Amino acid sequence: MAYTKITLKNEENGRVKIAPLGFSWTSLFFGWLVPLLRGDMSWAAWLIFGALTAFLSNIYQAFVYNKAYIKDLIKKGFKVSETTIPIEELSKKIKIDLPSI
Repeated sequence: MAYTKITLKNEENGRVKIAPLGFSWTSLFFGWLVPLLRGDMSWAAWLIFGALTAFLSNIYQAFVYNKAYIKDLIKKGFKVSETTIPIEELSKKIKIDLPSI
């Protein structure tokens, strides 16, 4: 299970997403279904292709997917509206500049 979750909000359209951080056990066991269910089609397509080649893609995904998902959400205009630990500490820990509302 990811060690914390952050809530991101896109101020342009009002959409809210909750994104987990850390190792993704669900990605390890369910692979491409995780981004597919989150509506993240680019990662789903990449992982479907990867699943055809080897189980190793799921191991790679388990380590990097949650961070990549947050980066993609930030690129789409989402900002952190809520988190379980201070945002400055979280930014340092995951090495991403997290914009906040």
